Amino acid sequence: MNNEPLWAFWGRGARMTTRVEHLGVCKQGAIVRLEAGDLQGAIASMISDLRKADEPLYDAALLRALLADALCFRNTPDQVRDWIDGFN
Repeated sequence: MNNEPLWAFWGRGARMTTRVEHLGVCKQGAIVRLEAGDLQGAIASMISDLRKADEPLYDAALLRALLADALCFRNTPDQVRDWIDGFN
């Protein structure tokens, strides 16, 4: 079995099969960026990856509002992590 994280397969055309699995991959990729110290990259990764679902997980207007909230009010790694973990 390959030891690469699930999110690494996305660029190779892999498809998520469930909402829970898709959210897990989105969160995993965002946390990697967050742990590298890239708060804005983590937020952008989460929003971008949420939009990659075959079936939309969130309405586009809601995603824009969530993005604005994160960029304006999530200024520390803990705040960004809580924002990422809040998706369900």
